[in-house]
Amino acid sequence: MDFLMIAALAVCFLFIKLFADWCGRQVEKS
Repeated sequence: MDFLMIAALAVCFLFIKLFADWCGRQVEKS
């Protein structure tokens, strides 16, 4: 595994985490 692949995976993971967090807040609001 090279550095670029690890970086891409980390970015994807962060985006999923942020999206899940945002979804959770939207559900709480409604």
